[in-house]
Amino acid sequence: MATQRSATTLREQQLIDELDRIRSTYSFNLGLLITESFIRKPWKLPLLPFSFFKLNLDFLRNKRNAKKDLSGHSVSLDAKCLLLFCTSEEGLASLERCAVLAQQWMSGKDRKVVIISPLKEANQFAPKEALIYPITDPKQIQKEQRSDWNFQCEQLLANVLNTHLPANVAFDGPYPYRGVLNCIPLLEQTKWHWIRPDGVRDTAIAARSDNFTNIVEFGLG
Repeated sequence: MATQRSATTLREQQLIDELDRIRSTYSFNLGLLITESFIRKPWKLPLLPFSFFKLNLDFLRNKRNAKKDLSGHSVSLDAKCLLLFCTSEEGLASLERCAVLAQQWMSGKDRKVVIISPLKEANQFAPKEALIYPITDPKQIQKEQRSDWNFQCEQLLANVLNTHLPANVAFDGPYPYRGVLNCIPLLEQTKWHWIRPDGVRDTAIAARSDNFTNIVEFGLG
């Protein structure tokens, strides 16, 4: 198994990023300047016109630098890497479909397949060159422990995404787990494909389609 990178969870990182974004806004810094000048440090009040001018100058300068940093830190995805996430709700059916996709993908030159599977039979079905990350079968988890399982799922998937940077991810199952949905924003340019049975009627499940780039439905008949 590939070495997992120790990092904060995706949800924690999103909260940190949101806090940094708020602290960098013009309104936050203007409010901080006014609070300091009128309440916390009134001796700064005579300097307010100069501090206000400096605030605007710094804000414009930081905004230009942020744009440069954003363009310089774009993640380069691996176009030859495909990540497959199979499920156990339909027995071995999802694993069998993912194995076929893996075989087809790896028929191309220098291509790589990474599979996350809750089924112990994954090694028997998947191509021997595929990298397999096992995950506990959620059907074996009690309902009250499902939130813990989703947390572990999110952490594993985030580490796999950060390690392999796949340009395409395919989730095969009747409904995507919350841990999977939480990871979709991690790599903005990655395309997410949901392979599911056709005729989904549940509105809550169907609403999750908006999180995916592409929906592939198959008949059960």
